[in-house]
Order: sequence, then C-alpha cells, then structure tokens
Amino acid sequence: MWSRNLRNALVVSTIAYLGASSGAAMAASEGKPILPTPAIDITQPPPMTTDRVPECTNIGSFRGTSDPDCTKANAPSQIGEKGGTGETGPYEVVPDFFKPNFPEGYKWARVGGIFAQDDKIYIYASGLAKNDSTPAWGGLMRYFSMVAGGLMPADVRREYILTVWDRKTGKQIDTWKQADQYHNKQGSVPHRVRVDPNDPQKHVWIIDEGSGPFDQIIKYTPEGKEVMRIQGKASTADIAFKPNGEIWALERTTTDEPIIRYDAKGKEIGRLGPKGSTKDAHCIAFDKGGNFYIGEMANGRVQKFNPEGNPIEVWPNIRITNYCAMDTDDHLWVFDSDSMKFLKYDTNGKLLTSWGTFGYYPGRFLNVNQFDVDKEGNLLVAEPTNWRPQFFRPKKNANPDELIKALKK
Repeated sequence: MWSRNLRNALVVSTIAYLGASSGAAMAASEGKPILPTPAIDITQPPPMTTDRVPECTNIGSFRGTSDPDCTKANAPSQIGEKGGTGETGPYEVVPDFFKPNFPEGYKWARVGGIFAQDDKIYIYASGLAKNDSTPAWGGLMRYFSMVAGGLMPADVRREYILTVWDRKTGKQIDTWKQADQYHNKQGSVPHRVRVDPNDPQKHVWIIDEGSGPFDQIIKYTPEGKEVMRIQGKASTADIAFKPNGEIWALERTTTDEPIIRYDAKGKEIGRLGPKGSTKDAHCIAFDKGGNFYIGEMANGRVQKFNPEGNPIEVWPNIRITNYCAMDTDDHLWVFDSDSMKFLKYDTNGKLLTSWGTFGYYPGRFLNVNQFDVDKEGNLLVAEPTNWRPQFFRPKKNANPDELIKALKK
C-alpha cells in the first residue's frame, strides 16, 4: 500500500503542476470555473500497481469498465447476513444497466444530472470522452477529486448532452441534439435536470452552472422542443418549483440573497433569503410546511428557512453538501461528497441513517451531484467525477427506513 507521504507528495506536485500550467485554472467538481479553462489532456492516470487499489485488484475497474469478478468478490451484504460490508446500504448496484449507443470508441464524460419521469430517465452530461480517457485521476486521489471533476480532456466531444433512456431496460431511446448548441464550448458545466411536479405537461428543465453565457436554465417539452431560456447571474446551482408557478433559482456564488424568484414566464420578480447568508450553495428542497432547506458545500452545513426566507436553524458538520432532496415523508436526504455517504435527516436535523463508500468500481461513489428515485423505488445516481450514472435496485427484505422514498420533486 502506498505511504501517506507518497500520496501527499503526489497531490501537492499535481496541484502545483496544474497551477503552473499556462492559463490553467482549476474548478470545483461542480460549478463555475475560476478562469476560462483551456483544454486539459487527461489520457493516462499516474503509474499504479494493484496494491494501490484497495477496493479491487483489477485495473479495469479504474478505467470505468465493469469488473464482474471484483464486484462479486466485494458484494455487500445486508445487516444480519454473513460477510460483506453493507457499503451499498439497502440497495444493490446494477453495473451494466445503462446501454449507451454512443459513437464507437467513446463513453460518457462528466455526468452532472439524472431524473426519472414516468418510464423515461433523463441524463445530463458534458459530452463524450474517448474510452482510454480517465476521470482526472479522481479514483486515485480523494483529496484531488473535487478539483478533478471539473476538468475535461482536450478531445471531449460536446455532444449527447441530454439523452433519454428507457427506465425499464436501460436502453438509449433519444438524444436531444438541439441541446448541444448551448454546451459546445469550455465553460459549460451541465449540472441538474428537473421536471416540475406541478406541471401537467411535464416540461423538462436543465441547469447549466457554467460561466458567462453558460450560466443558464433551459425549459423543454418532454419531446425536446425548447420553450424558454433564462440567463443566470451568479452560477445557478439548482432550481425548485412552487405550486403557484414560481421558479426559484439558487445562486452558488452570490453575495446577495441566494434565491432569485421567477414567474412562470421566466420574469424575475424578486429575491429571497438573508443577504450573504450562504457560501457555495448547492441544493434546495421544500418540506410539507413550505419551509425550505439550502445545502452549502463550502460552509459544510444545511440551513433551514421559513416560507418567507427567514432563518430557522443551521445543521452543522455536513462536510460537503453536494445534493439534497426531500422525500414524501418529510425526510431530507443529503449526499456528502467528503464522506461519500447518503445521509437521512428529519426536519429537525436529526441524523437517522447513512450509507455509502468512496471509490470508483460499481456501487461506490466519487461525488454524487444528483440522485432520483423512479416509480418502482430504484435509485438513480449521477457522478461527475466518476464520469457515469449508476442504477441501484432495493435489496430483497431491505429495511424500509433505510430506503430513499419517493422524492418531492
């Protein structure tokens, strides 16, 4: 096993190298690049041997390919069963569920968003990378992973940005080429995809958290016809929908009130929340009483506000709140991209359960930027740093209190 000193030296030297590169700029795994970032050619990971991969001795898993032997050997058990580690909690991963129909020699690049609607799954990604490209060494360096997720190889194809999949079979059934035009240059950071639960027409919304013109919210019909485009202001991280038709957009980098309120036609009608109250805000969710919750990556916390935007309380020590969603039983589920765990809280901030493990072979996580639950209870996950979506099904006889119930979308 490589030593702590060697690991730290590699991290420091890698960051120093990137910082010294002409015009190079590092971005967080999700969000607005600090500077316009030139293309970075990431085609090979640092040299490695099997003893540097504690989860799996098959290097193929690091390459993003499925490894049935490794997955079988490490298959986690449920509590009460013999052996295993319980690393996937109440779920079991389906490693090859999604069946891409991409050009030969290409795979997903960074995958930011995923959403299930009826019998469709929408996946929102940065494009395609060559099969021999690797996710910026994120599988080797945990401490570098938040930076690495924002980097793309020089030859990324900014196509297949929004793809549609059959929820039952995992087959690719559509590609919205019309979305490619809005994500065709460096600076675009495809982030989240959503459907308004109050909308009978089930329009699809995508949120690009990029810089300049790529800070945008775009609304489509379920068939992919563009309806509306809203220009963001300070790195739009997430949106939420009110029953009265309002769209609430959460700004990641603002020093103003963190939420911009838009009417149903996309006209700005006001702001909400105390000025300068958030830092690196990354997700928003509502409970049944209309209170809303904002997860902050940099502050390592969740803030709870009343419907008028006044603070109620702070839940501290949630290291990197990458995504949060309220289930229909009023439990807030959070993915923490430091511990790489799913966390379940009641509306008073009490931690009820947690599960998840850092890693890159199927069933482990390296940042989850969005998750969703389909109508059969399967869990869908988008991982920008592992460059993939994942599909989990509930285990037989799983503890229902550990499962993520249907989400308030």
